[in-house]
Amino acid sequence: MITNWVALDGLGTERRSITYVRFLRGKVHRARTDYRWIAVSEGHDPDALNLIPRLALGREDRPKPLYAWAPVSNGLAAVAAYPSQARDADGRQGGLEKQILYCQLDDASLPLVAAALVLLDQARRFADSVSAGLWGGDVWEQTRHRHLFTADDCPPLVVDPEDVRKRLENGRQELLACVTHAELAGVYQQLLEPIKPAILHTPGQTLSPEALLALLLPLPASIANGLSVVSDLPTARYEPDLFANWSLTTLQAGSTPRFAGPAATALADALASSHDTALPEPVLSAGALALQRFLALHARSLPLSDISEHWRCSESEALLLADQISEYEVAIEASPQYPSDATREDARRRHLQVKVEVARALLTAIAPYPTVRSRLARFVPAKVPIDYYMSHRPRAGTWPTPRQER
Repeated sequence: MITNWVALDGLGTERRSITYVRFLRGKVHRARTDYRWIAVSEGHDPDALNLIPRLALGREDRPKPLYAWAPVSNGLAAVAAYPSQARDADGRQGGLEKQILYCQLDDASLPLVAAALVLLDQARRFADSVSAGLWGGDVWEQTRHRHLFTADDCPPLVVDPEDVRKRLENGRQELLACVTHAELAGVYQQLLEPIKPAILHTPGQTLSPEALLALLLPLPASIANGLSVVSDLPTARYEPDLFANWSLTTLQAGSTPRFAGPAATALADALASSHDTALPEPVLSAGALALQRFLALHARSLPLSDISEHWRCSESEALLLADQISEYEVAIEASPQYPSDATREDARRRHLQVKVEVARALLTAIAPYPTVRSRLARFVPAKVPIDYYMSHRPRAGTWPTPRQER
């Protein structure tokens, strides 16, 4: 069993406890009010946490059981939702009711994945005790009335590292049995770009919380801890704009093959691996690291004519950059077109090509080594001559003339 997933960094081996507060949102039976806070933990205001927009689930026109988690206000919110038993004043079904647990993560070493697993367990236990026992009386005609949960209604939870690892391993096996490697790589590509929400297709199956949380295991904590995930969408029609507050969700119908880059494929490989390995952070080749250094010059706001004085590019570094630029050009030419958004994709392609051309021009300017020039010469030269970017020539013959460049 894999124990050193990067998303579980800091979990350790010792048990620890976490505390939380509890909120219940839905409709009150036969009341003329719409969705409202039915119950809240005493002394805590859910509106101060901005929970409503953060946990919005679109039109909610098709209530169904679901669960979700999201980082909220320096903490974590876990949600268990289900069709309400309530009927409104006109006798219509009461829509979706939500049990929400909020935990302020004071222990910075506790991985969000572990905290989410424990909180979701408790939220689903509460989901079995619906709000029907709170209804009755004229008090609910007061729109600001809320039942108060006491500390006894929110017992502390224990995080057992051994149990967390065991359950997430079971979830990983469930996920791998349900989803293809190509689909995994595709959803990781969406998370890395990022596309909101990323869609994981799970044909005909509903994944357990353990399985969805297992998807985060190979992700660096810096990424995993910022993701908000909802297991399903309570709507008859999927409208991406209404779910942009979520990082990931699932759809049980269809499949959307997507281009997956090396980093996304490596994440899928890591999840499927049976070895004690985890994806390093960051996932960059030697050439990409060199290119990152090169492009970071922009943040220093240096005049282009002064670059060669402030940054010395060795021949070995320049060759790595040249290879990376060339590979980037090939990748742009080979990137797939998406017929549903061909205009946008073509504009993105042109935008990336301009970046490559500028990088080629600057690299040739600050590292005029014969080996670099010959390596870049194998590809189509920049559309704009180097002289356009460089306003001076330090010594005669140092920089090639436009005729020589072509």
